Amino acid sequence: MGPGVKPSQPASEAQAGPGLGLVVNLLVWLGSLFVLGSSVIHFHLWDSFAYRALPTIGPLFLMQAIVGAVLAVVTSILRKFLLVLAETGFAFATAGGLIISVNFGLFGWKDTMSAPYAGLALAVEFTAGALLLFASALMARAWLADRKTRAAQGHVGMAAAAGADGPGPGRPPGASPPLGPRPAPQA
Repeated sequence: MGPGVKPSQPASEAQAGPGLGLVVNLLVWLGSLFVLGSSVIHFHLWDSFAYRALPTIGPLFLMQAIVGAVLAVVTSILRKFLLVLAETGFAFATAGGLIISVNFGLFGWKDTMSAPYAGLALAVEFTAGALLLFASALMARAWLADRKTRAAQGHVGMAAAAGADGPGPGRPPGASPPLGPRPAPQA
């Protein structure tokens, strides 16, 4: 970990620095809030309308409500890259399910955009997906930059460690050992 990074900080802050970490956290929290909103919409539709009675679709609405709520809460607390990526996929998959259901039908049910909350659900899910996708991209970029920095520091550390072995036969004191494999010790 770099200087000023606390071990208890979320990965987004540890990898992106405090300024970018705040932006990533806000994006994740907002995206999670929208996923939670989508879950509330799906639960309301399942509980108040006839979706509960639809085979396959009814249980999927209930499952979307539960899984979305749990994923939103866990992701907003932990803010880990894979959770954010999973929540991103969840938001876009939920929107995709509605689009498929409207255009082609899904599990024997063809929905319509004039159905209650269909437009709102679609807007909420695409907004959640976009926010979380942007947060994922920033987290991935920060992770790659951190990895590149660590790799560069590792090469410097390896060169310094190689010079600590001593000069070796035929080399003046303070000279770096030759690059490449070392000869096997003679018995």
